[in-house]
Amino acid sequence: MRRVLDATRVLLEEFSGLTKGDRAQVSAALEKVKQAQADVMTLRTALIRELSQVGTLLVNREDVLRAAFAVEAIFGHINGVAF
Repeated sequence: MRRVLDATRVLLEEFSGLTKGDRAQVSAALEKVKQAQADVMTLRTALIRELSQVGTLLVNREDVLRAAFAVEAIFGHINGVAF
């Protein structure tokens, strides 16, 4: 969730750069969003791997998976807006 919040802040920086006409700021912000998206995908993969190893011990593992996919979907929307 923290990476999604950070990307939202970067999205505001990108909008600020866009309104000022600062291409360097827009480009830097877009790269930060892309890196954050890669981090979210890596974390989701790691979470799925961990859940597959200890998932039988968790009663609510489906809820954890749904939350992970929801975070990734939110980040997809942020990436769409940033692009």
